[in-house]
Amino acid sequence: MAEIRLRVRDAGGEDSTFHLDTADPLQEVMHAFAERTDQPQGVLRFTYRGDRLLSTSTPHELGMQDDDLIEAATTSGE
Repeated sequence: MAEIRLRVRDAGGEDSTFHLDTADPLQEVMHAFAERTDQPQGVLRFTYRGDRLLSTSTPHELGMQDDDLIEAATTSGE
């Protein structure tokens, strides 16, 4: 499959860019974002077009395109 570039925006409005294969699970991006922002992955919620993302979903399954935006927010102990 092809490589895709995705943006993850934190609650402060700052974007981070990640590259992965469209067949790879989004877990890779979620883990990398958590490390980059020095936050435990368990306290982060990732959404795409308003829907919460599963770590096992792939960009291909979701029809993602280059530069699509994933939003990351800190959960409050859900």
